[in-house]
Amino acid sequence: MGLRTYLGLKPPCGDRFPRRPGETHGSVPPAKQAASTETPAARISSRLNDLQPEVPWAHYFNFGHGIETITPSNAIFYAKSRTLLKFPELVIAAVTERWGGMDGLRILDLASAEGGHSVAYAKAGAREVVGVEGRALYVERARFVAETLEVPNVQFRQGDVRNLSVRDLGTFDVVVCCGILYHIDTAHFHSVIRSLYDLSTKGAVISSQVATPWAREHFSLGDAAETAEGYEGFLFKEHSEEDSAETRLARVRSSLDNATAFWPTPAALFRAVKEAGFVHINHSVWPSLFDDFNLIEGRPLLVASKI
Repeated sequence: MGLRTYLGLKPPCGDRFPRRPGETHGSVPPAKQAASTETPAARISSRLNDLQPEVPWAHYFNFGHGIETITPSNAIFYAKSRTLLKFPELVIAAVTERWGGMDGLRILDLASAEGGHSVAYAKAGAREVVGVEGRALYVERARFVAETLEVPNVQFRQGDVRNLSVRDLGTFDVVVCCGILYHIDTAHFHSVIRSLYDLSTKGAVISSQVATPWAREHFSLGDAAETAEGYEGFLFKEHSEEDSAETRLARVRSSLDNATAFWPTPAALFRAVKEAGFVHINHSVWPSLFDDFNLIEGRPLLVASKI
């Protein structure tokens, strides 16, 4: 019995708020009814459909309910994404060996893509993980992943790794620079490595393709090149000079916009890291993502420490 009936009052003339068709007093609006009855699987699938499903994911996630970002039906990307799952384990092991673990650390993950590595660092005990990624689609996907997997200590920002500063980001205990350095152009190679030093208080973990003799042939590297600072390497074609900015941006596994990238020789990479100011550099050979020694040699994992 309503209050007005109890007091013997007449109902008011008209509703205080207009009702939708089929809605009675006190009923839940149809849109809210649909949302309240939507299953977790349906919500996840709906969100995934909003994130350009025609563009294959780079990172593998299993959200439960039989939902994966990449399935075996996409053989090439599936195999690569499963291999990439091992990479955070290598970084976490390297950080643990050098600095005692991830617990309480503030971590910067450069070129964080869809957030697979950043989420792993957050789950490993980091106080805060910030992923910086150049492509808006990847940032949206990474934020969706963190929300869906309920990982509160990770955030993702859109930004260009060639233009990072302490003023904008603050400093981090450790900066992770893996899988991006060999997409950087000749002009920015030195400044990106220098930013690893400036942004970190303890050090950096770096993994990059380098121009070994085998890599030069296997990846069809182009002409020899040298940075303004004297670091030697070879060029890798990322895009055609005629490609539009939109075409380059859509090519999600290539550089943001530069037509060629600089692959340093192993000696040039080691020298650049040392000359940035790091006082201790460890080259981790095994364990590795790869079993083939040519691949291991061609993608060193460096732990560079300031202390």
